[in-house]
Amino acid sequence: MTDHYHIRIYESELETICDETFEHQDIETGGGLYGLFSHGGSATVFLATRPAGQVVRSEATLELDPEVARAMENGMWTTFGLQSLGMWHSHHWIGLFEPSSGDLSRARGLAAKAERLRHVEILANFVNGEGTAAPQRPRLPWRRDHSGDAVVRLTPFFYPDVARSERAAASFAVIPGESPIRKEAARLELPSGIGPGLLREAGSQARTRYQLGTSTARRGSGPVGEREDLPARPALEEPRTPARPALEEPRAPAADLAARPGPAGDPRREPIPDPTVFLEKYLNPLLHGSGHMAELCPMGDQLICVVVRGHRHRADFRYILAWDGRYAFVWAASIQAHRQSLDWVPRGPEERYLLREVFEWGIQNLRGQ
Repeated sequence: MTDHYHIRIYESELETICDETFEHQDIETGGGLYGLFSHGGSATVFLATRPAGQVVRSEATLELDPEVARAMENGMWTTFGLQSLGMWHSHHWIGLFEPSSGDLSRARGLAAKAERLRHVEILANFVNGEGTAAPQRPRLPWRRDHSGDAVVRLTPFFYPDVARSERAAASFAVIPGESPIRKEAARLELPSGIGPGLLREAGSQARTRYQLGTSTARRGSGPVGEREDLPARPALEEPRTPARPALEEPRAPAADLAARPGPAGDPRREPIPDPTVFLEKYLNPLLHGSGHMAELCPMGDQLICVVVRGHRHRADFRYILAWDGRYAFVWAASIQAHRQSLDWVPRGPEERYLLREVFEWGIQNLRGQ
């Protein structure tokens, strides 16, 4: 695998991505990327679109309209001879600067439909004007920033073989000026139901403030090399199955669980030092292969909640992790169904460190709803 790939992209397309991100500071947004792959595998992005049609968006999820994507792919190929390279999307103020496991699953699906191995993903995150990560927001809903100091960090991710989750190191190579394809976008023959917003250009310069990031290589489902900044919890002897109380009337929502003090003897919560590394090390391995869609809900600087949706949204599994200064532990876990709830109750403080066991408890109970 090549050590490093350059994602060539026109300046006008970076500005369009940035402008769209500023327009939606509280929810995820995104669009398609269209261009060409070189013989060496690197990509050149000629056009970045905005969302259009039946788009499903929330604070931590994005589903683009597949009919719009199909029409764009056909139009770009027949009119300009360009293909779909992948997509871009925003993580706004979430503080997650890497694609999530759900993002990777979506990338695999897009590449499989296009019958290609290579995939380009561009991630947009808000950072402060000095280029460091913006402070994490206290809780949902995400708060807009009108201070004028925020910029958008744009980071490219390149997968030479996305089916194997193989990711190469990547950086941008910016082509100055406006893309020739954007200039000729009016020639695209698209269905009448697709609105003009799909190809809308960037607006004011105040909404095109961005900085360019880089990404590192990863092989398979894990990073290349070991990360030492967040140590793993040592294995415990004879792990026990967490207790399973009977269903009862609904209790406090996840936001209220965050305010509860833990029982005497439970680990003490500390601020999570690096949410991105925390998610990579503790949450992504659990979500990978679970077969469920999950939404990420940061809750202040000490807790991260993942909401896993059950079949037909009949129930939710709320899984809340915390940090004790050295290790991750489960702060709370519960199944929330219609007019009923089931809370995970640890038998002792040590069971809070059995991350996978508690997660599997939740998935098993979720499947039973």
